[in-house]
Amino acid sequence: MKTTKYILILLILSFLNSCFDINERTYWNDEKYEITDNPGIASCKTLYLKLDNGDGIGRVDFISRIGSNNTYIIAESIKNGMKEYWILNKGKDSENYNASEYIEGPFDISTFDIRREELEILQLDFETNLE
Repeated sequence: MKTTKYILILLILSFLNSCFDINERTYWNDEKYEITDNPGIASCKTLYLKLDNGDGIGRVDFISRIGSNNTYIIAESIKNGMKEYWILNKGKDSENYNASEYIEGPFDISTFDIRREELEILQLDFETNLE
């Protein structure tokens, strides 16, 4: 009887674990930033600004590649087959701002490279590929 009870409990726990993403996967992190699956959009990896309470504020969706240094994060996203590029100045980011207020982009690759040159971050490369 005890064995049946334990098996039933294990089955229930397995079912609950399959319904809820208890162990959220983190693909990349850097200080107060991380990339995890976006629960609202299937197969979308989103860059989040982590908050002290454990929540996060979405910054860029559909991340395919990312790189960072002490000041900047550069990201490539692919949505509907189109590549877009983004530059985020970590020092200007705050939970009080919407991403559109300070994240630069979306850029095409040539405009992105020009902007990287202007910001003197040409040496910053994509270090993580999420495709």
